[in-house]
Amino acid sequence: MGREPFLSALNDPALRIRVLDKGPKTLDETMAVVTQMEAYSNASNAGQKHTGQAGQTDDVPEKRRVRLVSPSRETVSDKRIKLLEENLERQNEEIKRLKQQALRASNFRGYQNTSGKELTNRPSQPPMA
Repeated sequence: MGREPFLSALNDPALRIRVLDKGPKTLDETMAVVTQMEAYSNASNAGQKHTGQAGQTDDVPEKRRVRLVSPSRETVSDKRIKLLEENLERQNEEIKRLKQQALRASNFRGYQNTSGKELTNRPSQPPMA
């Protein structure tokens, strides 16, 4: 999630502007500024009292709606990409294994050729007709 979606999720245009005035460059910096501003706001609101009916005073909790933003969910495309990557990895392993087999086989044939043995079971002379 980027800085802009985070600020939009706060649903507080005044806070958004105050945060942007601080000039945070990253999401982490933005979150730090918001946290600091909310801490100051909560501290100053804790000292304020509200006068209700019959002259009673009580703390008024600050009501603010915040839209929850869940972590990104894996989309169908993400699942397909993951599956393709897994298949590609398996194919690469298979290619590696086949190359090793081919190399061993060619080394074995080369060894047989240098030892004077023939590779096939053909007779050394063609049959007479």
